Amino acid sequence: MSWSPEAFARIKKGAHRFERQATAFDSNRAAVEHWLLPSEAEMIKLLIPGFGPLEINRVVTDYTGTHSFKGVVRRSVRTRLAQLARLVEVHVLTIDTFGTVRRELARLPVELHLLKDSRRNDKEKQRFVMKYEPKHVAAFGNGTIDRLLLKTVRDAGGLAVAVDNGEGCALEAILNSNILVHGSEQALDLLLEPNSCKATLRF
Repeated sequence: MSWSPEAFARIKKGAHRFERQATAFDSNRAAVEHWLLPSEAEMIKLLIPGFGPLEINRVVTDYTGTHSFKGVVRRSVRTRLAQLARLVEVHVLTIDTFGTVRRELARLPVELHLLKDSRRNDKEKQRFVMKYEPKHVAAFGNGTIDRLLLKTVRDAGGLAVAVDNGEGCALEAILNSNILVHGSEQALDLLLEPNSCKATLRF
């Protein structure tokens, strides 16, 4: 079987088009993987006069009442969580009281850890954060259940943030934190817009 010059030219042109598409696909896939998986070397660095330097490479956070309100996460919160996950690891620890966390955090590049509904989830959250270096952790929470998580991070020199996202904030959570913030967006902005954190904690 012989090929005409015109047929051979069409086949060669198609092969070149396929090669370009494959290259573009690989480039896009690499970009997506970079968005999903932050480099271990990446961290958020804050230099706060009087308070000291903070080098955050991991976020450990509650979900219900901290980033959700009545089981729903606002789009503005989802956007910030995605932005934060591009910079550091984000771990969400929750009992999921409203049963909505999988739906609300779907497709976000965060690591979800569902806790059993037992009486000592406060200890469970504390044990989780102690597996890492708490001084390099930013912790977020609003409940009494979060008090040991917040205290462990604060006492180690990390950043502990008590959050009132509309469902209130337990006194024990406030007393064991560096800062109390109203609204999940404003709490996450402490890391995304470091000057706001610097202005509040400096002395």
